[in-house]
Amino acid sequence: MPVSIDRKNLAVGMIYLGVAVACAMAANGYQLGTLRRMGPGYFPLLAAAGLGSVGLIIIIKALIPSRLAQDWIDWDLRPALAVCGGVALFSLLLKPAGLAVAITALIGAANLGNRDRSWKIVALSVVVLVPMSWIIFALLLRLPLTLLPAGWGI
Repeated sequence: MPVSIDRKNLAVGMIYLGVAVACAMAANGYQLGTLRRMGPGYFPLLAAAGLGSVGLIIIIKALIPSRLAQDWIDWDLRPALAVCGGVALFSLLLKPAGLAVAITALIGAANLGNRDRSWKIVALSVVVLVPMSWIIFALLLRLPLTLLPAGWGI
């Protein structure tokens, strides 16, 4: 059975990769700086890396036979969305609600991605991670965190 190559996607992926290489070469002349103090070449190089990654993914998908590509790329997005949602909840709740509420929301939301979830494991995770996070980040590293929402006395 001959292998079928999706020529259109292969061409598009190669164009993306070519543009990414050209952008990276153009950004090479600028100073990168550091993550804390980014230079003028930092973002163009980061954008080129992203575009090149997309190009490589398109090229790989174009080279894989279509039936195999459908099986390989047919992922269950529920776990990824649950974890991303949990991280978003954590970042939104940390300052107004405190570390305990934010970690509880993070663990609960991330657990929604698990089809075989056990609320006993979630409760155990919260009981272990909240005090451990408070000790590490607030007491040892002295980050200005509150444990509970304002007005709860802690």
